[in-house]
Amino acid sequence: MITFSKAAWLSAQEAWRSGRFGAEWDPFRTAAAERGFIFPPGGSPDDDPEDPHPSQRAVVYEAVSNTPRALMDAIAASRDWSEVVRLVIASRRILRRAAVSREQEPTPGISRDEAAEIVQRIEAGTAGYHHGGS
Repeated sequence: MITFSKAAWLSAQEAWRSGRFGAEWDPFRTAAAERGFIFPPGGSPDDDPEDPHPSQRAVVYEAVSNTPRALMDAIAASRDWSEVVRLVIASRRILRRAAVSREQEPTPGISRDEAAEIVQRIEAGTAGYHHGGS
């Protein structure tokens, strides 16, 4: 169990309050505190994760919004927000590379035009067909 001085705990709580962190941060804040980092990630609510040198807060907030499970895994494997940010950025790079790789691979199957032509041939072949019976 990790313990903190009352002054450190109160200071951390004030940093979370004054930093305008919404309720969406709560599960990640709790997980981080359980790992021993009670202060919020550095940065402001207006920071952009696409900046050349984004703040911790910008990177972590993007993960809160887009990859919450990966963020929770990063927190569980880290000792501080710096480690979390490194893992989140590495994960983001891997996902982007995978997306680029998928875009470059030929798509299996047929094109929309080919599918439409097949449907037209099927419809034309069955036009006027009546099942025997009354």
